[in-house]
Amino acid sequence: ADLTGRLHATKKSTKDKGRRMTDTTPLIRIKTAIQTVREEMQDMDVRIGVLGHLLLQSQLAMAKRNKKRLQQQQRGGGLGGGHYDDLDSEDEEGFDDDGEEGQY
Repeated sequence: ADLTGRLHATKKSTKDKGRRMTDTTPLIRIKTAIQTVREEMQDMDVRIGVLGHLLLQSQLAMAKRNKKRLQQQQRGGGLGGGHYDDLDSEDEEGFDDDGEEGQY
């Protein structure tokens, strides 16, 4: 009777180990997680590219404004010569160069 109990326990243990070894659920979960991470990385690459483009455009616009301002200063206009408003169509307060309120 004791031998039969041990045999039954051994068979059950072997069957459980075999089932765990052939269970692909963890592997499927890992593959799904890897695919999700890859998709997230692609999304982040796109976001990084867009932000890099926006940053570059902003830097180019700033460089263009600075160059224009420097050229005006070199021509003797300076910042106080009334030429500063010519750099942009609207100043910080939302008014056009002619003093009319601008539309946003």
